[in-house]
Amino acid sequence: MIITLVGLILLTLVWIITGHEFSTLVIVLLTLAVVFGAPMLAWRLYNRWMIHVPGDSIGVVHRRLGRLHPGDIYGVSLYGSPGPQATVLGPNAVVWLPPFVYSVEFVPLVVIPIDSIGVVSAKVGALLPAGRVLGRHVECDYFQKGHNFLAGGGEQGPQLAVLQGGGRYAINPYMFDVLVKPVTYIRPGNIGVVVARVGENLPHGRPFGRHVECDYFQDGPGFLARGGQQGPQLAVLQGGNRYNINPYIFDVITEDNVESSRTGLTKEDLKLISLLDGNTGVVVVREGAPVPDGTELAPRIPGHNRFQLPWVFLERGGRQGTQTETLPGGADYAINPWFARVVRIPTRELILEWADKDGPDDRYDSALQPIPVTIEGHTLRVHLTQTLRIPAESAPLLVRRFGEQETADADQFGFVARPAPVKRFVERVLGSVVIGYFSSISAEYRITDFVDSPQRVQADLQTSIERKLEEWSVVATNTTIGRIEFEDSKFNDMRQTRVVAREQHPLLEQEERNARIRRRIELDDLEVDRARREVEVGTEVRVLIQMLGREQVAKERFIALLTKMGVPSVIASGGDADSITQWITPTALVEAINRAMSEGRGAIAGGTANGAPPAHPDGTQEDVPERRPHSSTGSADPSGETFQAPGV
Repeated sequence: MIITLVGLILLTLVWIITGHEFSTLVIVLLTLAVVFGAPMLAWRLYNRWMIHVPGDSIGVVHRRLGRLHPGDIYGVSLYGSPGPQATVLGPNAVVWLPPFVYSVEFVPLVVIPIDSIGVVSAKVGALLPAGRVLGRHVECDYFQKGHNFLAGGGEQGPQLAVLQGGGRYAINPYMFDVLVKPVTYIRPGNIGVVVARVGENLPHGRPFGRHVECDYFQDGPGFLARGGQQGPQLAVLQGGNRYNINPYIFDVITEDNVESSRTGLTKEDLKLISLLDGNTGVVVVREGAPVPDGTELAPRIPGHNRFQLPWVFLERGGRQGTQTETLPGGADYAINPWFARVVRIPTRELILEWADKDGPDDRYDSALQPIPVTIEGHTLRVHLTQTLRIPAESAPLLVRRFGEQETADADQFGFVARPAPVKRFVERVLGSVVIGYFSSISAEYRITDFVDSPQRVQADLQTSIERKLEEWSVVATNTTIGRIEFEDSKFNDMRQTRVVAREQHPLLEQEERNARIRRRIELDDLEVDRARREVEVGTEVRVLIQMLGREQVAKERFIALLTKMGVPSVIASGGDADSITQWITPTALVEAINRAMSEGRGAIAGGTANGAPPAHPDGTQEDVPERRPHSSTGSADPSGETFQAPGV
């Protein structure tokens, strides 16, 4: 532009110097300006009116001039009528629009956080038909192609599809409102149940909408297109996941909102069914055809993944009521609480006590108290312990008999709070057997039977319990009568004495065995000591026999024994039998002779004088002198010789 002006100035000066007229000069200058300046001016104006859309925005185009097209009836133009246009300019778009015809408004992109969804409501479009609350689904690239929405017959109001979290969307704000909502999150260990707000009406008498595949209710358009029905749904949402569920289509009941849902459910109902080892789950189904008359349990149905696919169960002819199939322990199950409830039955051994109890009333034996018994006019209370086990295959019948026939007020979904069937079985069957037994024995037993031998009563009671529980396929493993309280205190004292005696009996037996062992040890020590002494004496006697002769040694030892027995040494060495018997008895005299003879033999043989002592009754050797035949004149010697006492 500057170059053009400089050129015109120079040409003007040349024109004046050469003497040409001014009018001709003006014409020439204008011609030159048009030839050289107009293209450059047009280029500058073009660049100035070029549209550059920022990367984080969209461009909403407004038409300034034009004629109203008869097809544009929604306030947003599809055919180029004045006003906002349905088509927007995307981020980073570069376009040229005639500035006097169009203006462009930059609007930020719609950003949905990663843990949220975008719920869309259309401001423009066809009116909703009567009875419809959601606009029909039109493919329009997540509402980014407004012209497709209008051309495809999009309707005003809330839309079926939602915007996924973590995305940015070029959505025309003159056509749609976007409301950011949190995703549906189910905590681990829980489930979520769903109620459809839209869809076909439920057939009369049907509590659940038909199951349709809709990606866990995240595909709202697919749910309606496949015939989804209003009301509670059979499928559940698994815990530990996030779901992009349109709140205009579905109400999701979780533990966070269950208390305000008015469904009759509780937080406990929305937890996974966790069965520990030693338990089984009995399933009671509330949907399906009734079981035939006379049939107590519903038959097994294959393929429903342990009642976690209830629509498969129903499609294959599943029956309502208590099911024959049970849930094994040691696993978790996601079962719709509207479709079925699960009764936990222990299959481990249960120890039930008839005793005074304090504390919560949640034990299986909480109603069992000590049993009152009247025997021979005396009143007593019996404390009892019973161990039993319920096999898994027997559990459904217990639930059917002691759970299903109970009546209570049901909520709008048919849920009834019932007491635990095992507890009722314990009270009504086992408790009745025990009470009946003790009522029937009042004439058969005496009061002393309970004092001295309660084991007999216990054995008879156990037999009665085992026979009764066999009718229910329940195993009774042990019956024990514990403490017995007599109204008359003297019987309590007598029983306490018997109990103490029975408890002490094993201790006394052990003490007796210990005493026998100590006695054997003492006798062994004595035997060893006596053998040692006899060896010493025998050695001495053998030396004397070698020196003086056997007969002389025997006489000297005989005289020594008599002296020890109180006979004067003069009489002992030279007296006769009559004089000796004046000092000791004939029996003592014979004993002295035998002892002297035994010591002599022991000295010669090198062994004991009397041989081995007799055996003690407990197997030990008793230290008792050996008795041998004798006479007043002598004693028989095993060697065949007869020893004559001096003076006899």
